[in-house]
Amino acid sequence: TVTITAKTSLTANAADTAAPSKPTITRSDYNTFTYSATDGVGVTGYYVSTSSTKPTTSSAWVTTKTYDISAAATYYVWARDAAGNISEAASITSYQITRSQGTGTSLTTKYESSSGTAFTSTTYVLSGTPIYVSASASTGYTLSTLKHGSTTMTSGTTYTVGASEAISSTAT
Repeated sequence: TVTITAKTSLTANAADTAAPSKPTITRSDYNTFTYSATDGVGVTGYYVSTSSTKPTTSSAWVTTKTYDISAAATYYVWARDAAGNISEAASITSYQITRSQGTGTSLTTKYESSSGTAFTSTTYVLSGTPIYVSASASTGYTLSTLKHGSTTMTSGTTYTVGASEAISSTAT
């Protein structure tokens, strides 16, 4: 007679069916944003696109958590976990800011504040970026208008970007 005794252990892990949290997006500079998400098992990648179409698991996922904008667009961010679950999209919008310096005027535009970095041509900025604007008239001229979009502003003030628009100065 042969007696066989065996001890068997079985461990069952539940399948991960929960998607990561919707990413949180933060503007970290006039043209850079950061993002992060959480997941019970762990986030394995992020996908950034200007298309609102949800990516697939075979899309080009990255592990970086910063993105530099290059155009006026809405940027969508998704997070993915190891099981292939994909979060809802979060988004942030960027705008094109152009400058129009009229004859007889001097126009100063800077990111963030009066001590920020100056820009002298068309630029792209994230929604919520403060823009400092100052203008003056050359000798023999009088500053007649200073505007962002259709809004008249006072020289030496800062406004917050919420649309693509032109900053313009004119003199008479």
